[in-house]
Amino acid sequence: MIILKAIGAFFAKIWRWIKDTAWVQPLLIVGAIFAVIFSIPSITTWASNFTQTSANSFYNAKKQNLEGEKNDNSSNSPADQLINSITLNTVDNFYVNGAATTFDDTAKKYGEKFFLIFADSTNSSSKTAEASFKYLSDNWNQYGYTPSDGKAFQYYTIFKDDTSSNDDDYTDNGKAFERFLSIHIDLFQTVTPHLMTDPYKTRATIADDNYTKFGFDGSSDFSSFPIPSVCLVDYSATAIRDGRAGLSEVLFTVTGDTDTTRATLLLNMWNHTDPYSTTNLFARLA
Repeated sequence: MIILKAIGAFFAKIWRWIKDTAWVQPLLIVGAIFAVIFSIPSITTWASNFTQTSANSFYNAKKQNLEGEKNDNSSNSPADQLINSITLNTVDNFYVNGAATTFDDTAKKYGEKFFLIFADSTNSSSKTAEASFKYLSDNWNQYGYTPSDGKAFQYYTIFKDDTSSNDDDYTDNGKAFERFLSIHIDLFQTVTPHLMTDPYKTRATIADDNYTKFGFDGSSDFSSFPIPSVCLVDYSATAIRDGRAGLSEVLFTVTGDTDTTRATLLLNMWNHTDPYSTTNLFARLA
């Protein structure tokens, strides 16, 4: 108790001295101002990091990372495993072999139907799409956001700006995401011509540019892969019946003025609903 009183008395003397010494007060004020000015960058960085972490929290919850990404087919990162499953069940089993009802166990692991989002943690369009996905997820099966098939909301995310601890070993082969794309280029090149014949693309008169970049049409410029790319993977009986099992839809911009309108667009995508009519998007063009 005596020690605390002594400490208190010491600071009280300092405070009285400051109040009684006129020239000290302006110096303290100026010092405080400079301290605030010099601390602004640190505060800004902290706020930016906090915002970025918060903004990507929904995406990060189902992130399939690129850790350990190599530059050949031996690569087995979580992102590789997901895309290998999609390739096997979309390209090999369905497009090539026509095994319309044959899906391996990995399809069951990831789910019968899900969104696959290629995002970037700092990309503004990715962040806008993330907020709309979260809104749709929060309101799934209520307030009019009801899937026509009654299935649970499911999604996975792969980040373009994700890194791997072995990146320094592949300085001549691009970043982790570029190595990832080079390994799985066959999937994107195979599905893109099918995606470009859907009524959503043709009736909305969507330009070919992003489809060309998504499918690497005559190019291996992996750095220009469109972000965000929002895909729908569907192994349901309806998808099988209509000839679109697997990676069946893609959007490059989640359009709309509000989260509600953008969430409606994403729900239409899930339901394969043509935004210009009630036509099922799987219906083949005549």
